[in-house]
Amino acid sequence: MENRKYPRKDRQLQFEIKLDITGFDLIGETKNISCNGLLYQAIKPISEMTSLKILLKLPDDYVECEGTVVRVEESTHEEEKRYNIAIFFHNISKVVKQKIMHYIGT
Repeated sequence: MENRKYPRKDRQLQFEIKLDITGFDLIGETKNISCNGLLYQAIKPISEMTSLKILLKLPDDYVECEGTVVRVEESTHEEEKRYNIAIFFHNISKVVKQKIMHYIGT
């Protein structure tokens, strides 16, 4: 049973991550998401405590928020090294939270 205030849901959403002011640098897909953050798998790690700008592609909308990398775990995918990266959202508006909640069905 999920004890989190905002439960995670296994949903695959396209997103982009901006690491600096030059534009969005990484494109990925979530493994799971909640109103507090997301988890995705990458081929390269991002350092913990890195601040990011995130653009999530919902089915009918794009939403932006900021987040911080809070966990990086190495894993293996078909004999290739991968990294599970957990991002905690901060500076997320109520409107964006509501859109995410609506999408994931909470």
